[in-house]
Amino acid sequence: MKFTVSLGEKLDVGYDSFRIIRYRVIVQPAVIEMNKMLIGIDPGQVNMGMAFVGHGYSDLYQIGLPFDSDPSIRIMNVAEVVSSLLEAWLPQPGDRACIEYAAYNKLHGQVPLAEARTSAGIALMQKGIVPLFVPPATIRKTVFGKGTIRAEDVWPELADKKHNDFLVAFSCALYFYEKGL
Repeated sequence: MKFTVSLGEKLDVGYDSFRIIRYRVIVQPAVIEMNKMLIGIDPGQVNMGMAFVGHGYSDLYQIGLPFDSDPSIRIMNVAEVVSSLLEAWLPQPGDRACIEYAAYNKLHGQVPLAEARTSAGIALMQKGIVPLFVPPATIRKTVFGKGTIRAEDVWPELADKKHNDFLVAFSCALYFYEKGL
């Protein structure tokens, strides 16, 4: 299914040492008319995206985390920002979460991304949501019809010149809608 997305507002949220930009978007057709929230996460150690689709609108977050060479600090940063955004959205039992899994053709940087994935997954599970980990090509094929199509190419009106993790997270959330889960 094709989605038309328009920007409602863009707001620099800011949170402690994290850089967070919220994009509130309107999605047509309205995938929001359901009794559960869909959560998508594009994990990262420095840049990551998180999306919440539900409650009448969709909020997409581009998150900048401070770099630290200590993996323990990076893991705690990811857990803190995911937990904080989950607290703001008050997820309920039955809500669904998709975390972008490893790209099988990428070798560089997979260990730090695995740490971020795991940290985000644990933060979700602590809120009672067991995430589904889905490879990026599978998400793109399901949501966009082809595994090589990128989110920023589908929604260029929302794309940022530097970071589009929020759009990847949005496509992760829409994966559930397209799969009928």
